[in-house]
Amino acid sequence: MRQIYSAVLYTKQSLPQKEFEMIAKDATLKPDSKRKLMIFVVGETARAANYSLGGYSINDTNIYTKEEAITYFNNFYSCGTSTAISVPCMFSDLSKENFSKSANYRENALEILQKVGVNVLWIGNNSGGCQGVCKNLEKVKTLKSPYDEALLPEVLEQLKNLEEQNLIVVHLQGSHGPTYYQRYPDTFKRFLPTCDTNELQKCTQEELRNTYIILCFIQILL
Repeated sequence: MRQIYSAVLYTKQSLPQKEFEMIAKDATLKPDSKRKLMIFVVGETARAANYSLGGYSINDTNIYTKEEAITYFNNFYSCGTSTAISVPCMFSDLSKENFSKSANYRENALEILQKVGVNVLWIGNNSGGCQGVCKNLEKVKTLKSPYDEALLPEVLEQLKNLEEQNLIVVHLQGSHGPTYYQRYPDTFKRFLPTCDTNELQKCTQEELRNTYIILCFIQILL
């Protein structure tokens, strides 16, 4: 199996590389006297069906956001069920219908913003990486923490060095399986019982659901 994998990888690397396509050659940044900051949080396998804002009622996953001015968009769909598809598509100008992995050879939204002068920073804790989205960014920081809360100090540190226009993208590890129970400390076990093993077949549907919902709850807090 290792030999087959190596052969496929070598073949891919030997093929002529597709030319990188620039899609916003005339993009410019409108002058603004006010300093601006946007923090964009990219979750991980966070399904709408498991959020109270979307009608989920078994556990309250939005307990801390009820009094906040939150706009919930209920008509959004991912391009795929894997990080390798959904994350690049999120920052592409292509639609779900015509998106493909060739988008890695096409200018994405973050690259355009950086080109016109926005201070773009990618901070990732996802074990799958940024899937090519951040490969051309000047400021990328990668963590390898079991808990996404490790991202918070990094964000706070970046707030000390803001420029005129700023975008910080935070990519969560979220509910990467199968070791869901290792993604949060025991203090966050608010929905019981939980599945505390990576042998998911040994857990009940209720235990699996509660463990997953805890991770959805944490992503909201972040």
